[in-house]
Amino acid sequence: DPLLRRLARRCAAPMLWVGRSVDCHLRASHVEMGNGWLSFRIDGQAFRLPVWGRHHLGAALLAIGVARVWGMRLAEASEALEGFEPVPMRCEVLDPGGVTVINDAYNANPTSMKAALQLLREVRAPGRRVVVCGDMAELGPGAAQWHFRLGGEVVTVSGADLLVACGEYAGHVVRGAQTAGMAADRTMAVTTPEQALPVLTKSLRAGDVVLIKASRRLKMETLVEALCRQLQPTEDRTV
Repeated sequence: DPLLRRLARRCAAPMLWVGRSVDCHLRASHVEMGNGWLSFRIDGQAFRLPVWGRHHLGAALLAIGVARVWGMRLAEASEALEGFEPVPMRCEVLDPGGVTVINDAYNANPTSMKAALQLLREVRAPGRRVVVCGDMAELGPGAAQWHFRLGGEVVTVSGADLLVACGEYAGHVVRGAQTAGMAADRTMAVTTPEQALPVLTKSLRAGDVVLIKASRRLKMETLVEALCRQLQPTEDRTV
């Protein structure tokens, strides 16, 4: 990060750089992602984390860096990270009725949205890719432009087949997606998560993968919970 490099010149404390660049003290190589895991190597030591998405790599490297500062060997750090338990609503993956649901509803900003869209593209699934995205809060005067840009990234980054945008800026997201080439009949703008539910239950089928993500104020986890109940096979539902 060029900004961090400039700021580092002002710091007298020892520096430990982590990343994928050749000049990093802890450099990750052989980075691979599968359904439910992320693997990489540092100085020949293999690491495998039970997480979804390449964007977890940075946080993992920082944790390893702290471990090394405190004297932990790479093998010990690898063993510890292998037992990591993901936090709910942060790339939490569910499988109701054969549909893969990526519950990333805790929060959203332009950077985390793009990371989630990249994850959606990489998930191995036989069906369609569906994006359900809500407003990104606290973006100030440029909010409409950021949401229009998000719509474009739904197409160019995730390669989604269907888009359901929710919230105040849903129209901007839809217009961005259509401008990037998504057909109008593959996009929909709704005001609330509740309005998205019947659209999804009617459209989704086994093999599809759907990403659900928005800022905290939309409480999109309510949609995740309702959708999972609807998709659950009838015989598995509790009365």
